[in-house]
Amino acid sequence: MPYEKLLDFSYSGKMMQVVLSSGAVFTGTLGVVDANILHLNVDGAEMPVYRSVILRISAVEPLPSKAPDSPNAPSGAPTPW
Repeated sequence: MPYEKLLDFSYSGKMMQVVLSSGAVFTGTLGVVDANILHLNVDGAEMPVYRSVILRISAVEPLPSKAPDSPNAPSGAPTPW
């Protein structure tokens, strides 16, 4: 998706994948975007990324959160006979 499309704020808070010209790939939630820098929250750390080093930006579906184990589900621990 074009960088300019991110400037309308409709993608703020969405999960995005950013590929840099160096080959590095970052996935996180999109924060503030201005004409030169976008901010990506990756695992709780906010990363400023300059527009000039971005090769590709794409929206990513967030991973579903893992449901808590039910008390009757096997936990992988040994169980008595």
